[in-house]
Formats: sequence, C-alpha cells, structure tokens
Amino acid sequence: MSTAPHDDVRGRWLCNVRTIAFRPNRGIATIELTVVFGVTLVMAALALSAYHTYSVRDEVRAAVAAVAQVQDLVMDAVGRTGMPPVSERDVPGMESATPRHRYVEAVAITQGRIEIRFGNDSDESLRGQSLYVAPFETMDGAVLWLCGNRPPDVGLYPLGLFRGAPPPPPLLTTVEPRYLPSECR
Repeated sequence: MSTAPHDDVRGRWLCNVRTIAFRPNRGIATIELTVVFGVTLVMAALALSAYHTYSVRDEVRAAVAAVAQVQDLVMDAVGRTGMPPVSERDVPGMESATPRHRYVEAVAITQGRIEIRFGNDSDESLRGQSLYVAPFETMDGAVLWLCGNRPPDVGLYPLGLFRGAPPPPPLLTTVEPRYLPSECR
C-alpha cells in the first residue's frame, strides 16, 4: 500500500477544499436565480392580495359614508313618531336622499336599520351582498350607529325598545368580515 498524501482520504478532501476555495466565481447559478424568482413571486402575490382587500374595504367604507343622509332621515322619523320606521316608505324624503353612489345598488330600511346592497359597479366579492347599519340607543337616549355584524356594547339597546318598539329581527351582513372596515367588525 502506498502512503502517498493523495491516496489518503483526508488528503483528497483537503485537496478538494483547496481546489474549491480557489475556483473563480462563475456568476449566479440557475438554482439561485430560481429561488430568488420564486420568493419574488410569492411576495408579489401577497402584496396583490393585501391591496385587493384594502380596495374592497375602501368601497365598503365609501358606501357606509354615502348613507349618512339616510341615517339623518331615520332619526327625523324617530323624532316625529317616537318609533323607528318600519320601512323606507315611513321615511319622508327617502327618495331624494337615497345615495347615488356607484357601488350602492339599493338602500332599504327595516325597523330603523339601513340595508346597503352592493351593485354591479362594486368589486365582484361585494356584488349582491348586504351590509346593515343599525341604530342603538343608551339609557340616556344617545344614539349610536353600528355597522356590519358588530355586536352592541353593554348598555346599548335597539332604537325604540324603551318606547315599546318590538325587538328587531336578526339581520346578518353578508359581506365577508375581512372586507369590513375596523369600525364594522
């Protein structure tokens, strides 16, 4: 058996390490480029999804802001009769106050609660969906409007309940919770 350094396993390993250490840089390998490209695609997909959620949430926020005048009319009707209006027919001036917003197809009132129905100009995830904006009152008579399926805080009661109005039927918002603004969740 030869005892030459190149026959020794350890010697070959050291030789290979030296060869690798002094090998000139050949640029970016195909696998490295593939990994960088894949990571970039994943980050772009996440950013696109986040932007889509943000833009749909902005459409919902704009629709809620568009019904502010309808909220005032509902409160005027409550002031006149002492009870929340059963439907939009019980709200004088409703025809002229219905928002002409590009995302809103229709606005309806059910026992004081306002339903916003999204139309064809809204994002496809909102089309045909409903969002409810409901009035609640405190024991001292202050009125707060809640939107979405947000439960009322302790001390908030359906508008008109203290004056003998029947409890309103449960109406659920059909817009996905991720698209609701923070004030509606």
